[in-house]
Amino acid sequence: MTSRFETTQQLLTTLASHPWAMLLLAGGALVLTYFLIKRIIIGCVAAIMAKQPTGAFQQLKSTHIFKSSTMLVSLLVIYTMIQYGLTSGHLPASLSLGIPLLLVGIVIALVIFINQLLSFVLEITTSRYPLNTALIRTIQQLIKVIIGIGAGVSILSILMNKSPVVILSSLGALTAILLLIFKDSILGFVASIQVTLLGIVKEGDWIEIPKYGADGNILDINISSLRVQNWDKTITTIPTYALVSEGVKNWKGMEETKARRIKRSLFINAQGIQFCTNTLMDSLKTNALFNPFMDHFLSTNTAPIASVTNMGLFRLYMHFYLSNHPNINTSLTLLVRQGQSSLQGVPLELYCFTNTTQWAAYETIQSLIFEHAFAAVGHFKLDVLQYAPLGKDA
Repeated sequence: MTSRFETTQQLLTTLASHPWAMLLLAGGALVLTYFLIKRIIIGCVAAIMAKQPTGAFQQLKSTHIFKSSTMLVSLLVIYTMIQYGLTSGHLPASLSLGIPLLLVGIVIALVIFINQLLSFVLEITTSRYPLNTALIRTIQQLIKVIIGIGAGVSILSILMNKSPVVILSSLGALTAILLLIFKDSILGFVASIQVTLLGIVKEGDWIEIPKYGADGNILDINISSLRVQNWDKTITTIPTYALVSEGVKNWKGMEETKARRIKRSLFINAQGIQFCTNTLMDSLKTNALFNPFMDHFLSTNTAPIASVTNMGLFRLYMHFYLSNHPNINTSLTLLVRQGQSSLQGVPLELYCFTNTTQWAAYETIQSLIFEHAFAAVGHFKLDVLQYAPLGKDA
């Protein structure tokens, strides 16, 4: 046994005089250790996760956390063995030159492992509990940034063989540059906290930010930006702090009330506005389309018929029509009002809410209402103002 040990020690001493051979030996030991530990770790975790829900193991596997944990453990084992060998004198002192590189590898493997572990925790938590994904993701990314900075300082400390305190104190002069580099991240983190606490937006909300050309649903919110999928299926990326620094329209209220507003006007030619005549009233009463309205109007109107204008009568008719429309939500504001006249005519605005928020259905309802209005306006001896095309008489 003693002779074998002495032979091994002499072999290591001989290899120490050939750095490349020593490097290959260390690499081979690392690879062997990696595969052995990988088999052990995966076997143990699989046995433990067998008692958990079926998807948990697959989620854990999809984050590649097995690879990073195996590499971390392998590096730690190699580091411990080398340190023990150097301390006991069983290994040549020249191997100590590779200790800093080994420590750097351990730091990098540790950072990768922690990041993948955080990703797994976020994925498994949000899939099982109704939590605020945007806030959790922001906290997760903040932790990653802090870990990344700490890892960078640790690596510099190892390579320069100086205390991390010295490294941090020397970075004090670079504070302004660091603030400039991480400006969006800092503003985004503060904004994401405000957005979460104030409930301004959340993932899935339909928002509009005209400055950035965004009009669609929020896909995700993170510490520096949010992504919006527009209705034309393009994706707009916006700084998170824009949610509190720019004007944002959130259509969440519309979706919650399950009603969408119609606010559009017809422009009536002012020259056609006149007082109602008996002929006009009789023609409307004998028309099956307008007869229900005329019965309602004559039974509720207290003003002399001669004082009622055809514009006023048409306005009352459109209000009656909307009030009895099956696709209009009459529990919300319903107005038919006259606006300020201009060169374009006298605007008659229809203001109401549909009982659906689906885009296609909403557009169909709105189109049918205005098609009806355009067709009905002539029965009241009114004209919709329209400019003649160039080269044709009005």
